[in-house]
Amino acid sequence: MLQLAVLRRLIQRDLLFCLLIWFGLELLCFGILPLLKIIQFDQSSDWFALSVALGLLGILCFVASSYITLTTGDRRKRSHRSLQWLTGRAMAWLGLAGIAFPLLVISERIVSGIFDRLMA
Repeated sequence: MLQLAVLRRLIQRDLLFCLLIWFGLELLCFGILPLLKIIQFDQSSDWFALSVALGLLGILCFVASSYITLTTGDRRKRSHRSLQWLTGRAMAWLGLAGIAFPLLVISERIVSGIFDRLMA
């Protein structure tokens, strides 16, 4: 069984790391690239609000997956350990998808900009 202090330190590290990556992506995708006029967003665009919501949920999923995965060894039955490990992995991937959502938004904006230029 992992000691509580070690577990707390690992979860805090994951939380800080995910927040830093997500904030950097948000700043790049919704701050720097529109400022440099590489991409444009419509006035009625809700991409930023959706990105904030999915990013924060993604961070929570990733941190929860760390906790679930780190406490897998506490289970006695092998089937429970396997299910807990799979749940942790699935939550980690969902969390990463939420954190990386700004990249999907930027990809969509760049591709739509290319198609708009080709059609014009």
